[in-house]
Amino acid sequence: MMSFTLLEGLAAAAPPETSAWLGFFGKLHPGIVHFPIALLSVAALLETWQILKKRREPAGGTLILTALAAASSVSASLFGWFLEEYEGVGGTTFDLHKWIGLTATLVAVIGSILALRARTRWDALVALRIALIVGSGLVLATGYLGGELVFGKNHIFSVFHKKETSKVPVDNEAPKDPLLTPAGKVDFAKDIAPMIQAACFKCHGGEKVKGKFKLNTKKDAFEGGESGKAILPGKPAISKFFTSLTDPDEDILMPPPKEKVRPTKEQIEKVRKWIEQGADWPDAFEFKK
Repeated sequence: MMSFTLLEGLAAAAPPETSAWLGFFGKLHPGIVHFPIALLSVAALLETWQILKKRREPAGGTLILTALAAASSVSASLFGWFLEEYEGVGGTTFDLHKWIGLTATLVAVIGSILALRARTRWDALVALRIALIVGSGLVLATGYLGGELVFGKNHIFSVFHKKETSKVPVDNEAPKDPLLTPAGKVDFAKDIAPMIQAACFKCHGGEKVKGKFKLNTKKDAFEGGESGKAILPGKPAISKFFTSLTDPDEDILMPPPKEKVRPTKEQIEKVRKWIEQGADWPDAFEFKK
């Protein structure tokens, strides 16, 4: 616990250049994490075949596959921590992704040690096969949860759900509101605050709020809730404050379908533009219950 606190403290005190390097290596996490998924899965398949054939020795490629899986797992976990520090993500799904991933890394490292003894010791071979089967399940679960973080809930099967397609306006159909044009600047107090007050504050204002996501102040809103940060300046595509307004999944859609007050398409577009422009929220602006 102390080591994690020390690392977090060092990251917080790091100069901008260090923060940039954290971001750079952190962005490599999604790519590197595919290596342990593939390597452990192949090793598990090889050993499953050995079990079916009742062979009392590991497959020829198991040792090298397990060693590479352990090395890539450690790298993926380290870069994942860099990404967490840089992006400031959090939430239940993220915590599951992180801790299952760390468990998979530990199992992979143990498996690589067992693989060194598996040719001469029967108990090590049995333990290795168990570690590989369990480890491959853990890395697959970690990968799936990573997909949930990037693509949203039930991301694999969501492609079969019908999505409302938005028509891209041609020149003569361009929105007349200057705030919706590329050059227009969205004003928080005028364009975003009224929508929050009318459509969001009922569930996300006061002391008891849904998902622990409060919108009372700028500090509350940018801290996020159970699902992590919801407003990522400059990144509307991964800001849940925006994406939840149009999500086809009724369990995610905000406000919930049962609510009578819903934001208009124009208001939703302004939210997207507002986040894209940096999500400027005046420090002194505060909602009252």
